[in-house]
Amino acid sequence: MIKKTGYLLFLCSTCSSAFAAVESFDKDAAGHTLTTGVHYEETLNPTVVQDTAGYQLQLAPRGQWVYLGEGVATQVNYSADLRRVSFQDPLPNGEDAETLIDFAAQLTQRFYLSDAWALDGQVGVIQDEQMFGEGLSRLRFDVLSPDRQRQTSAALRLVYGRDTDDRYVALTLKGTEVSYADRNAYASAFDLSRKHLGLESAFRWSSATQLLFNIDYSDDDFDDVTREDSQHWRVMTGFAWQPTGKTLLRVLLGGYQRQFDTAPDSDGFTWQLGLETSPREDWLITLRSARQSTVSDSELANETLSDSTDVSLRYLFSEQWQTGLAYQLHNTEYKAADISRDLDDTRFSWMLGVNLKDHSRVELALGRLEREGDASFPLFEESFGRVDWHYEF
Repeated sequence: MIKKTGYLLFLCSTCSSAFAAVESFDKDAAGHTLTTGVHYEETLNPTVVQDTAGYQLQLAPRGQWVYLGEGVATQVNYSADLRRVSFQDPLPNGEDAETLIDFAAQLTQRFYLSDAWALDGQVGVIQDEQMFGEGLSRLRFDVLSPDRQRQTSAALRLVYGRDTDDRYVALTLKGTEVSYADRNAYASAFDLSRKHLGLESAFRWSSATQLLFNIDYSDDDFDDVTREDSQHWRVMTGFAWQPTGKTLLRVLLGGYQRQFDTAPDSDGFTWQLGLETSPREDWLITLRSARQSTVSDSELANETLSDSTDVSLRYLFSEQWQTGLAYQLHNTEYKAADISRDLDDTRFSWMLGVNLKDHSRVELALGRLEREGDASFPLFEESFGRVDWHYEF
């Protein structure tokens, strides 16, 4: 069960903040990529006890388009992921294949009100066909139909700052609707409406250091009256440090509180850490770590606490060849009033890539995934491999 990471991270509409950090619209950054691939996995459906090895065929376009006009800028992000999943042996319901279609689209417009003020508007939609062992089925046995999640969102952001690369203050208001297709009996219990209000600021302290601050409030309202609605506050402060063009360090530390309608409140420490550095021209080292509180995707818990650590190393043999190693450790704690349950995902992978032409490359990856934790959840370990072709235009 290889987790999807491309299109959701591309749009990042599931993040608590409605927008990414305030940045200038860059027409040169616009582009398009087409990916096709063949993936093999030992455990395509970890929720059943039988052997579920099989293959995935993938076709995934994605891209960005930017238009800069007089007093207004427009950016469109899009992506799609069409996957044909084939099992070596049929599932208990007799099915031996699934077709999954993911897509995401996001339109952002910036209106320049004056030299210092700007108003951003954003609308987006995401469809996520959750593979077996992902999303809601991650915590359940004998799931034979993949869940389909749909998110629609709209947001406004008021920005003050003549040079947002230097300093700015931004106020964000966002609304999100999350719904699930009626494929499994449990899915409708997780339909919800979310309102988000955020204030963030950045201040250039020196040529290498920028001070950061943000405060977020969100209100999660489930359609199902048996689920616990909650309000979440988070305050974080930190810095971004870039002493040279080869190193970037970003640190945000803070705390959160989640207030439930009837269940006991929850609070704790939260962080976002990131490091990218190139000690030599042919090496790139990346470190990411984060902790966050979200509403739970289990009826047995009110809150989910997620701790993640990702480390990757990439080495360039030449302009044509490169290789890399990646290690990921993700801990998820499902918290209720009187009990908590944990899942640990440990993933290790190796990649070899070759640039065929200026805009084309092929990647081979092999890896291992282990899921450990509470025995009431599906636990498994698997090896996987993939071959992908990427074309940029």
